[in-house]
Amino acid sequence: MNKNDIVNSLMTETGLHRAQCAYALEIVIDVLKKELIAGGSIHIKGFGTFKTVEHQARKGVNPATGEKIVIPKRKVAVFKVSKGFMNAINEKK
Repeated sequence: MNKNDIVNSLMTETGLHRAQCAYALEIVIDVLKKELIAGGSIHIKGFGTFKTVEHQARKGVNPATGEKIVIPKRKVAVFKVSKGFMNAINEKK
């Protein structure tokens, strides 16, 4: 499913116009991005939690040359599924 599919689903579920659904989705995505960039987390009850975690610098190897390199520390966005949602996913057959 991509963004266009989500907009189509919103249109079907709400009866709103395409432009309204697309705008609402863009706003939600922007709010999530801003919160994660600021270092916060987003908890959606029954769905899961979005947050950022920091990966420490580490040693690595360039596979093309075999040269040893240092991979710098970085922040990554992660999503953890809620327990109830995970159970629902695993029960579906």
